[in-house]
Amino acid sequence: MDGDNLYFFHEGERIAQGKEGSQAKADVLRPRLRTSIDVVTGRDEFFREQRVVYASSMDEDGYPWVSEVTGPAGFLDAPDERKAIFSGKLTSFLPEDPISANLRTCSDRRMAMMVMNFEKRIRYRANGNLQAYAPGNDIVLDVAEGIPGCPKYIQRRRIAGPRQCREELVTRGESLSAEAIEVIETSNTTFLGTVNPRGHNDLSHRGGFTGFVVVNSAVQLVIPEYSGNGMFMTLGNLELCSRAGLVFVDYEGTGNVLQVVGDAFIEWKNAEYEGAGRLIRFHVKKFILHHCASPYKWDMIDYSDVNPAHGRGHGEDIPMQGKGLFPLDMVMTESQATNESGTTKRFTFKGPQLIPYTPGQYATFLLTLPSGRKLERSWTITSRPRTSAGDHEMEITVKHMKGGEASTYLHEVEGFPHIQLIAVGGELSPYLTGVPELPRQVILISAGIGITPMMAITRSLRETDVEITFIHSERHEKDRAFADELAMLKLSNGSFRLTTTVTDRMEAINPGVVRGRITKELLQTKLKLENHDYQVYICGPGKFISDVCEFLLQLNVQTSRLHTEDFNF
Repeated sequence: MDGDNLYFFHEGERIAQGKEGSQAKADVLRPRLRTSIDVVTGRDEFFREQRVVYASSMDEDGYPWVSEVTGPAGFLDAPDERKAIFSGKLTSFLPEDPISANLRTCSDRRMAMMVMNFEKRIRYRANGNLQAYAPGNDIVLDVAEGIPGCPKYIQRRRIAGPRQCREELVTRGESLSAEAIEVIETSNTTFLGTVNPRGHNDLSHRGGFTGFVVVNSAVQLVIPEYSGNGMFMTLGNLELCSRAGLVFVDYEGTGNVLQVVGDAFIEWKNAEYEGAGRLIRFHVKKFILHHCASPYKWDMIDYSDVNPAHGRGHGEDIPMQGKGLFPLDMVMTESQATNESGTTKRFTFKGPQLIPYTPGQYATFLLTLPSGRKLERSWTITSRPRTSAGDHEMEITVKHMKGGEASTYLHEVEGFPHIQLIAVGGELSPYLTGVPELPRQVILISAGIGITPMMAITRSLRETDVEITFIHSERHEKDRAFADELAMLKLSNGSFRLTTTVTDRMEAINPGVVRGRITKELLQTKLKLENHDYQVYICGPGKFISDVCEFLLQLNVQTSRLHTEDFNF
């Protein structure tokens, strides 16, 4: 990542991170944040596929109104990494939506957008400033920040078709009406607009079981803040400016869209709602309710696996396997712990019941430290399940991260740690593509601890006729996990091709190991791309993923064949 494309945390974010002790974790994740759109990994194509985007724009009083913006696939595009363009001919706004007036006057050009694919649990946000706008023309956003989001708390839903009822009835007020309150209490998703002190708007997603946003009164809402990535970008904004906006959409029901603006204040260390370590109190200033205005009717597929079930929802069936806080909630028991490399340790856990997982997925755990402090962390499952439904055992391989509270605890704890499995998720798997048959060739490219999902995939494909090309980069050979297992597999399986690299310039390397990073030239030499029945899986640091994707695109690999995952949560 170029030096001028790096994101730096602002004062409010550092204040918030300091209050939660998450600075070290935030610094590890920071290189994945950009000051542009990451078009190399296919964000431009992702934009063009969507029919709904959420946007935040400023009114004359400095409040960010959050809007649902819609159009046919292709109405949003990113022609380069610095611009996002809404087609003037294809883009639709809600009747009487403040964004229309904000665009016309353009007195405050700050705008943020959240591009969301609910069904695949993918989100990406971009913030910046609008170019001068005239009605009917394209809306052009000069992008200053491009930020990928994790899949947590996203409820899966898909567009079922156009909504038959489209009204232009709009109600407004300064305290929430009964109809407005009903929209909030039946919602499991909202988008929160805040003001970034760098001169941008910001927009983030919040989700939970139905009714997770609590209506205390017609002028006060409470939003529980669940465990996140520790960067506290939204809360960092609120530390410096309380002005905020929300939007709620009744996706599966009436199609009502509720916009609310007001002032939001954080209550740190507030455990009023189990599963939330802090909360936001939102004081309503104004609302606009658009009746039956969302143009698409949606079908609900399922809830996020990590939604805390405080309150148990509003009379609906919540998919719980037990009486715990999370849908998948089981205390694990240890069967084995071994050192895998100089910096990694392998743990095998047993569950009291079948654990549903697929090769390539990750597990989310809740760790209880000796002090009583709880940490939520996710690690890839490196074992292959013994049945298609899952297994009673799972293996994770944890790298000891400098300053990492959770990894340090697992590496240094004497005896068995108290570890609670709360969710399994992830899409980096050849078994989750929606295609019934596996491809003829699977290409696995990883760096560092990004090797973990590749090992699970490799183990699951060993007894099939799928050809595997595995390329892995490590800084030091001593840190390479699964080195012996991969070497044995290379010797015993003719359809398994392995290439390993060491990036340290001074280290003596073994015969067959390549010195240096994974380059376009190396990929061109090692990959067999003449067979068009293949898929590519990439995992590692953010810059590594971007570089490898760019090399592969230059080698004429289609974006649709590239599957990536980097942990930013």
